[in-house]
Parts: sequence; structure tokens; C-alpha cells
Amino acid sequence: MLNIIRIFVHNHAMLCVAVAAALVTSVFAMPSWEELGASIDVRVIALLFCLMAAVAGLVAHGALSRIARRLIAHASNARKLYALLVFAPFFVSMLVTNDVALLAFVPLTVTTLLMADRRGDIAHVAVAQAVAANLGSMVTPFGNPQNLFIYLTYDVSAWEFACAIAPYCALSFVLIALRCVAWPKTPVVISASEGKRAPVTAEAPDATRPASRSRVFSSERSWCAFYLVLFVFGVLAVVRLVPWQIACVVVALCVALLDRTTLKRVDWSLLATFVCFFVFSGNMACIPAIEGALTWAVGQAPFATSLLASQVISNVPSAVLLSHFTGDWHALLLGVDLGGLGTPVASLASLIALRAFRLVPGSTTREFMVPFLKLNVAFLACLVVAYALMG
Repeated sequence: MLNIIRIFVHNHAMLCVAVAAALVTSVFAMPSWEELGASIDVRVIALLFCLMAAVAGLVAHGALSRIARRLIAHASNARKLYALLVFAPFFVSMLVTNDVALLAFVPLTVTTLLMADRRGDIAHVAVAQAVAANLGSMVTPFGNPQNLFIYLTYDVSAWEFACAIAPYCALSFVLIALRCVAWPKTPVVISASEGKRAPVTAEAPDATRPASRSRVFSSERSWCAFYLVLFVFGVLAVVRLVPWQIACVVVALCVALLDRTTLKRVDWSLLATFVCFFVFSGNMACIPAIEGALTWAVGQAPFATSLLASQVISNVPSAVLLSHFTGDWHALLLGVDLGGLGTPVASLASLIALRAFRLVPGSTTREFMVPFLKLNVAFLACLVVAYALMG
């Protein structure tokens, strides 16, 4: 029993931390069932499920393997390949949020680098993707949830928003480019032993799936098209062109009825981690001593307070919580957007990159966290200095 618990904690360290944080703060906040329900953003959880199910289906049916082969074929060296993989979520996150960008591109990175026999670089590229997605998403009002919340709550004009964020977007682009330049220009080829090394989740069609699925679609390409439609449907729900409730029901029913083994591939522990962090942040806002401290701190330094709060309760709940105490939307916006860098919980989108990396055989959380903290601290320091200079 102890060995089973130890293995579970090792494989789901972030979930265990999130559960502990939710339980401890619940002891002090003593929330009612209604308050607990209100603290959980069901929309975010539902949309994450939709996108994760679609990506899991695309992975299982070989879509990422085919894309990976084309990337390797067109990238003449490692630097160009890694730059493509890193800048893709930077720009895509501007349109479909940082969560969606990482759900799409980190599994692709795992597949591509395993096929290219570059297992040792996966963590560094995935970390750079997490940073790029968090920085790229701050460019547009709908790039991440905290931007949209501030944009609507403070009735900010599009021009004011663009002027506030443009200098930091430009600096972020330069910093990411410098990181990519640091990678070597060594040749990239597909490994002859790719099939033996790649995990089932990052490999072309899973042989363990029942053959009966062919009665629905006759080819893997048809299955990929099916899951691509579900992914686009989820993205439309993210940008509010489709009601998220309808998207969740449609995706769940389609997968359950046509390809239910995909449901086993959804990262349920990641969804549970998000739920626990929502409860944790809600509890923090209900503890009188913490609420009083925040009132004073935001009055003194809204940027620093929002940035530091993001390191503890993540940037989305920080934006919601601190908006009650300040009218300085500019400082709050930059604080929670730049505050997405730093700790793993500063932006919950970073957990998506971590969980995707943990699918790599033999990977450890430490292997990801060391380069993650180094790159996040370096980028955060540069951007905070820029804020200090530009005011």
C-alpha cells in the first residue's frame, strides 16, 4: 500500500500539492458548498476537457506523427526546428489562448523530438513553449482569461490595451528569439528506432485499440479529420462563438459513442489539479486576514502585488481577486500577465506543458522544473526591469 501511494505521489506531484493546498485553506476559510461551487470555473474545466479529448484522439491516430515527419523534413537543423516549435504557440496563443496552444503543440514537440532521437532536448523546448505561450497570449484581450476579464471589467478600449501591452510583446519576441538562437545548428533526422522509443501517447496509431472502430471510420486519416473537427469545435467555444455547454456535451458524446477508449487518455489528474487550485484561490479570498493584507498592498503597489499574488494563486484568480481593490487596470494587467512567469502555478497553462512532458518515458518532474525555473526567472527579471524603466 505504501509503495502504491509513493508511486502515485511521484507521478502526480502537482495534483497532490493542489489537493493539500485546497484542504488546508478550506480549514481556515470554512467555505459552504455554494461558495465551493462558485470558486470553480466550470467553463474552464469543460473547455479543457474538450480540447484534451480532441488532442488525445489526434495523438492516438497518428496525426502528430505525420506533422512531426513534415517538420523534420523541412527543418534543416535543430535550431530551426526548435524555433518553429517555440514560436508556433507564441503566435497561436494570441488567438486561441495559452492553454489551447500548449495542448496542441507540446504533445507535437514530444512526438517530433522522440522521432528525431533528441530525447534530451524535450524538456528545454517544452519549457520554452510554455513561456512563449504565456507571453504571446498577453498580446490580445482574448489571449487569456485574465486579459478578457480586465478588458471587460474596466471597459478598456482596444487602442489603450494595445498601447499598454505592445512594448512588452516586442521585448518578449526578442527574448524568445535569443533563446532559440542559443540552440545548436546540428542536423535533424528521423531516428531508425523511433517506433521502439516513442510512447503510445505520442506514436502513430495505437495497436491496442479494438479493430471494431473501423466500422465507424475506415482509415486513420478519417479519424484524424473527426478529431480535428472536435478540436476546432472546442476552439470555437473558447472564443465564445459556440456555447461551451454545447461543446462539452457534443465532444463527450461523440468520443464516448464512437471512440470511448480516448476517454482513458484524457489527463483527468490535470483537470482535478485545476479544480483544486480554483478552490484554493477562492478560499484565499475568503480569509479576512489575507483580504485585509491585499487591500493595503494593492493600494501601495498594484503591479508588484498582482505579480507576487500570481506566483501563489496564479494570474487568473489574482486578476479577479485584486480587481476589487484597485482602479489601476494598467498596473493590474501587466502584473498578472508578467506574473504568469515564475512559479509553476503562476499560470496554470504551464501545468499543461509539465503534464505533457511527463508522458515521455523515464521523465521526471525535476527534469522539467529545473530549466523551467531558470528560464522563467530570467525572462521575468528582464520584463520587470522593462516595467521599472517604462513605468
